[in-house]
Amino acid sequence: MQSEVMGKTLAIFMVIAMIATGIIMLPGSTDATGAYTVTGQLKDDVTDANVGGVKVTITNTTLSVNKNVTSLTDGKFTLSVVTRGDYNLTFEKTGYRTKTIMLYNVTFNETTKTADIGIQLLEPLPTVSGTIKELGATTVINDVEVTVKNGTSGAVIDQVMSVNGMFTVPVDTNSVNLYFKKNGYYDNNMENVAIADYGNTNVGNVYLEKIVPTPTIKVWGIIFENGTSDTLSGAIVSISAGDDKWITAVSDDVGYFEMLAYPGSFQIKGALTGYKSTLPEWFTVPTDKSIRKDLKLDKIPAETQTISGIIYETDGVTPIGGADLYLHSTDGKYVKHATSDDVTGAYTIAFYPGATFVLEVKKENYFTNASIGGITVTIANQDVELTMINNVHTLRGFVYDTVNDKPLVNATVTIYSKNYLYTQATNTLSNGYYEFMVYNASSFFLTVDSEGYQSVVKNADTIVANRYQEIGLEPSAMDEVKTTYTFVDWNTITVTRNSIVIVDNITTRFNADRKYGMGSVGLSLNNGDLSVAEVQAWANYLKAKGAEKRDTKEFLTLNNTIYNLNVTSYDVTIQGAEGPVSAHTTIYINSSYTYTLAKELETPDSSKFELGFNATYDTEYKNYVNYIILPLNPTQFEMTSNITETNNVVVTGYNDPITIDPMVHDGDLEEVTMMLQRSMNGTAMAKIMTGVHYVLNSTYDNYTVIVAKGPSGSTNTEVTFSAAESNDQIGDITKANFTWDFGDSEMGYGTTVKHNYTSAVDGELIARLVITETGGNKSYRNITVFVDSQNPVAGISAIITDTENITFASNVLTVNEDLPIIFSGVKFSDAESMDTETIEGAESYDDIKSGDRKGIIEKWYWAWGEENSFNETVTKEGSNNITHTYSNPGTYTLNMTATDVVGRESTAASWTVRVLDTSAPTAEFNIKNKDAIVVTEVIENTTYQYDASPTIDNYDDIENLTFEWTFNADGAITNYTGMIVNHTFAKVGTFNVTLTATDKAGNAGNKTTLVYVNLASRPNIIMKLGTLTFSSSPGTSGKAMTISVNISNDGQANATNIQTKFYIRNPDGTDKDIGTHTTTFLGIGNTTTASISWTPNKPGEFSIWANATCADEHSSQWWDNKIDDFSVQKVTVNQSPMVTWGLIAIGIVVVIVIFLGIRYFMKSGTKEEPTGDKRKKR
Repeated sequence: MQSEVMGKTLAIFMVIAMIATGIIMLPGSTDATGAYTVTGQLKDDVTDANVGGVKVTITNTTLSVNKNVTSLTDGKFTLSVVTRGDYNLTFEKTGYRTKTIMLYNVTFNETTKTADIGIQLLEPLPTVSGTIKELGATTVINDVEVTVKNGTSGAVIDQVMSVNGMFTVPVDTNSVNLYFKKNGYYDNNMENVAIADYGNTNVGNVYLEKIVPTPTIKVWGIIFENGTSDTLSGAIVSISAGDDKWITAVSDDVGYFEMLAYPGSFQIKGALTGYKSTLPEWFTVPTDKSIRKDLKLDKIPAETQTISGIIYETDGVTPIGGADLYLHSTDGKYVKHATSDDVTGAYTIAFYPGATFVLEVKKENYFTNASIGGITVTIANQDVELTMINNVHTLRGFVYDTVNDKPLVNATVTIYSKNYLYTQATNTLSNGYYEFMVYNASSFFLTVDSEGYQSVVKNADTIVANRYQEIGLEPSAMDEVKTTYTFVDWNTITVTRNSIVIVDNITTRFNADRKYGMGSVGLSLNNGDLSVAEVQAWANYLKAKGAEKRDTKEFLTLNNTIYNLNVTSYDVTIQGAEGPVSAHTTIYINSSYTYTLAKELETPDSSKFELGFNATYDTEYKNYVNYIILPLNPTQFEMTSNITETNNVVVTGYNDPITIDPMVHDGDLEEVTMMLQRSMNGTAMAKIMTGVHYVLNSTYDNYTVIVAKGPSGSTNTEVTFSAAESNDQIGDITKANFTWDFGDSEMGYGTTVKHNYTSAVDGELIARLVITETGGNKSYRNITVFVDSQNPVAGISAIITDTENITFASNVLTVNEDLPIIFSGVKFSDAESMDTETIEGAESYDDIKSGDRKGIIEKWYWAWGEENSFNETVTKEGSNNITHTYSNPGTYTLNMTATDVVGRESTAASWTVRVLDTSAPTAEFNIKNKDAIVVTEVIENTTYQYDASPTIDNYDDIENLTFEWTFNADGAITNYTGMIVNHTFAKVGTFNVTLTATDKAGNAGNKTTLVYVNLASRPNIIMKLGTLTFSSSPGTSGKAMTISVNISNDGQANATNIQTKFYIRNPDGTDKDIGTHTTTFLGIGNTTTASISWTPNKPGEFSIWANATCADEHSSQWWDNKIDDFSVQKVTVNQSPMVTWGLIAIGIVVVIVIFLGIRYFMKSGTKEEPTGDKRKKR
């Protein structure tokens, strides 16, 4: 009973567990409590796709209901409520507009307890997307911080990071501002991006420019509220090198910001909602440490003043909604944004008192209006009219190269309105064409820029119809930057820089006019004329920016000591910039500043200093030239040497000035190291630099040279004397006077002079150089000159020790072919220590003056006289010997010419060379059949031709060779002579054929070839295994049987008189002939049977075999003429029956006799047995 109770209890628990599990596993979107359920399904209004993950909220304030579920992946949801009634249903999901509907009480079905709202369509939000790339490259940039703000309120909508260079953000507004930021890149912003009502708005490619050079120096600081110690978070801090490219950071919760920059001058500014922006302030980023720049922001006073009105069309009646209004303070620290009412066009902007403001009104497709200025107090009814941009006329034309007469592609053409704040730009097509749509009665400045060309500014006034305007550009020259570094003394350097703007100086003027001539907030119209005040504002801007380098660490050091900038010394003047911006005159931007030594030199009175200088490389459009002027007092210094990293910087001069002129090269800078020394006198150095000469001693103290006396045939005997290597250890030797006495009563003057020794003087002379330096000191140098008037004499010698193969007599050399011969133009003992060899011939020699033997032979030219042998030259360097091999027999003329070191050439020395033939012919032959086809094997009893014409000889023609043949057929020798012979082999086999070829010199060459002699057409008798048969098997002794075998003719001729013999193989291995069958004829490919009759005379097992022979068959074919496989070819012969029965009868008789005998003996034994009780009757 207890088990039964426990079983029931267990069952109850199992049921409860299953119910609980079912409850737990119910979908998350289902509320299991309540009496009524609300169901529905959510779909995308555009794609009709199910929308999961939607937060569905049901509310009823009266019933205190506020609960929510999340739709499933199929878009369905289920909610439960306790009481039916009227409810609000709200649907929320990121990327979709929030939707609210009313669920009325009557929707509930009392029977099913449900309210099904069916399918609800959710409207996807518009999205904004784009792709972020690096400027100037195709590379996309990942992890860019993309901030999307409401274009009207400025509120942040979302902030995402780019993935694979792309971003997509849902937005619920018709206008957004996009901000792109990444370390190492300049920021980029896109303001007032219009968003389509539906779908995606793709802004295309957004380019971020990489910061160059790479920023490595930390700029940091704290943002304070001015006048307090309160720090400000969320402030935007921006820095720029003055090129309108900004690097930004945002202050954190404690007002701290930081960013990376590179060394140089930067502007910094800060902005924060509710505070005035700071004006840009210049500061210097150092090279080797971080820098702190705190900013103080003024809180905007209470905005108690207002300006209000309506924005109209030019008719003054039609309001314009959605116009953007910006109220600028004229000090540039404040701007307030508002938007006109979409329906009425009305606006109101609050501002603070005590300042002056300008109102800017902008609207797409309308000209910007900034005519309302001088605003200081509340103004009501300040209506503003906007003029619609009605582009009805075409301004078009071509841009071309006026020098090379070709169209210019990608030239930038920009128009600036003279009437409105309006500009357009386009690039020319591949044919140089450009085109704009412009409004009626418009007037423009038309600017054109193209890389490598001088820009232009044209007036395009009063356009009342379509206009065609061609614009020619001239290739531009190079800008120049000339910088002079003047050492007042070693403690002070004055730097003057003259930037000569030649390239695009027109664009430079126009940009300056726009920057400094459009008012404090840049809202005035440009007048196209650069005034004196504007030029001065430009100069003031550059002066405020300051010298780029605060010390000379990056460009100049003296003994590794830097100079610091005297900041009060910096000044800038600009010349040639005033006047119309279209003026094509050079602009000079001159700056001057002073540096002072950072610390005292360790040895200020030293006679040597090391000056380091970094030269900026030229670019395609800018030429840098640097001048360094060394101090003259109290003593004069000069540069004595310099070291550059490459050949791309040219350093000239010594002290006043030293010129450093870099060239165009990859990279930015090159280091130049200069040694500076106190001036002193130097040493004279003299030598012959060019012309035909030979230096015997190159040291300046004993400089000795051979020159050729002129004239000398076609040789130019003029030489150049040089004192260029003369040096003044300190002074400038090039300023000295150089006087030459050539030793032949001729004189010369200058650092380098030319002279030709053509007078009667020859042999040894002394030339003298005298240098008179600027201080009057003199230095001297003598040169020993040998004037060579003699041609060398050529002589040939050779080693002939091998008298068996080489002989010499009377300039005739007789030598065997292919024998290497060692020749020389000098005595072998002089050249190779070969005095143990047998040497014949004469030596070459050279005189300077007749008979002195002081000349030097430079080279020996050997002309072998042998066809297909290259002539060769041996020089005095290394071995004077040369080895040559005459490969072809014959008679040749060997010529050798000697040339001395100053180009004088000898008459050729000549030998006759007789080359003997010692090479045997290379014997070769082929075999041809009757059709003259070359074969490698022959057939018996057939005549073939043996041809020795392939034989070759290195010298004799084949017709002059003799030929002998030997045919050896197993000892049977046959001999022939002649180039071509015929021979027939009478039998089959492999035989030697030997050819001996002998040339006219008696050299003989042999060739022996094995010739294979094959069978002619013969019969071939085949007896196949298994074809031997017996008519009776087994046979009977005394009874005849027929033995048959098949024979076939597998040959190439008919067979006759075939003898087929049959044998019995005896146990002792001997054979017994038992019969022969004769076949008189058997055709090619035919088979016949050969048979005999055989009567065995005894029983037993017999091995039978057969062999067929044919007279015409060759012995090599006999192997398949027989069948002698005795394991197969056996026959059994039984005894005759009569003999068998006789033997049976005899056996029976024997058995009967034996039986009777046994019986008899048994009976005899019975009688003798006892008769006692031991035998009982049965």
